[in-house]
Amino acid sequence: MAQHCGVGEFESQTVAVIFIGNAGAGKSTLLNQIGGNFGPGVKWRKGFTKEVSEVWIELDGERILLMDVPGLYEPDNEETNNNAEKLTNALKRGYDYKLYFVLKANNRGPEDADMVMLSRISECIQRANGTRISFRVIINQIQGEDVYGMYKEEVANDNFRNVFKTLKLEGFSFDNIQIDNVLLLRYDENAVKCKDLRDTISKEVKEQRKARVALVKDISTCIVNDDLELYKKALLVLGSPAILFGGAVVGTSWGLYKASRLTLQSIGSLFEKK
Repeated sequence: MAQHCGVGEFESQTVAVIFIGNAGAGKSTLLNQIGGNFGPGVKWRKGFTKEVSEVWIELDGERILLMDVPGLYEPDNEETNNNAEKLTNALKRGYDYKLYFVLKANNRGPEDADMVMLSRISECIQRANGTRISFRVIINQIQGEDVYGMYKEEVANDNFRNVFKTLKLEGFSFDNIQIDNVLLLRYDENAVKCKDLRDTISKEVKEQRKARVALVKDISTCIVNDDLELYKKALLVLGSPAILFGGAVVGTSWGLYKASRLTLQSIGSLFEKK
């Protein structure tokens, strides 16, 4: 019989919403819209972001950590590398992450600077070994039906996949970038209002939490029922290719899994209700 684990602890897992963008993309304005209920004296500083800033906010009953991180397209390579390290470290803190890259719309489509930024963000995600990072793009300040239609058809409909296939920038790879969604924000008479943006991000946070809790239940079932496919899914979420627990190492080998049942059951107990 399947053993059902409690998910109370996992349901309280922190969701961190991270915003990153090149200069002039309007990131600070969006942060202010989302964090409109900051406490007295708390506000996002104007100008270029130099350090990771964070504050707790509430969106539709969901308590989340809102983070602003420095950009990855600086004139100085050392500063760019330092900022990349800051983002990577922020992504290693064990949260459920929703990472939003904000880029400014224009009538030519994505700029090279934006694509370089996408590549560098993807590298940080890979270095952080982030199995719980949802990567999304916000295209901000869209003006006019033609520009909106261009971004919708060429970028949003397939989450940049066709752009990545045809793009060639020396020294940068786009093969392994996985974008989960593209959000188009208008800056004309059809502009997305502050409440609409908050509601959209709140909905995405709730969907991510719901999917995570459902997967934890799958992990518990797989531990008891020897389900190979669910076992593979469990390893992906908990940190493939290996899980460290109590000094024991559980690899991706199915044979090793069969020999290490007690260790896997111990991992499952992490999600038991106290």
